[in-house]
Amino acid sequence: VADLVRALREGRLPPLGRNAGRVGVVGHSMGGGVAILYAARDWQVASVVTWASVSPVNRFPPEVVREWRERGWTLIRNARTGQELRMSTAYLDDIERNGETLDILAAAGQLRAPLLVLHGAADESVPVNEARAISNAAGARARLIVLPGAGHTFSISHPFQGVTPAYEVVVSETLLWLRDHVAC
Repeated sequence: VADLVRALREGRLPPLGRNAGRVGVVGHSMGGGVAILYAARDWQVASVVTWASVSPVNRFPPEVVREWRERGWTLIRNARTGQELRMSTAYLDDIERNGETLDILAAAGQLRAPLLVLHGAADESVPVNEARAISNAAGARARLIVLPGAGHTFSISHPFQGVTPAYEVVVSETLLWLRDHVAC
């Protein structure tokens, strides 16, 4: 994120209109958490939008972490696709070393930028209470929109079959938010 924002600010990317120096960040799932973490440290960010964002980086129960450490790896199952990915303990090591830096809720509380939190009520990967926690942590700077019946990808399937009503709402709300907070 930092490299992209720096390239934009230094004019190394194509011009984006009259407000090219104003930056908004948008992230989905873990990327939503990353967007919040970044914006809390770069106070020039004009706006943040998260789609189905995680609120803690450490998402694993203690018994899973113990077994993971004992074996040296674990399988992470994607709740939507069923795909299993083998992950080493390097991820856990990073979380433990950088827990304070990776505290998404603390970062949400430090944001100066307005925050739009979009989340599906039926998210199968990230419970909607995480969206509420982010919104609450950000306080008055945040707006929370929970889409009834929408899942983690706002009902977009893989392979892509076309846009859905939930996705159209997410895109529309995102563009309006960025227009109001970045392109002003």
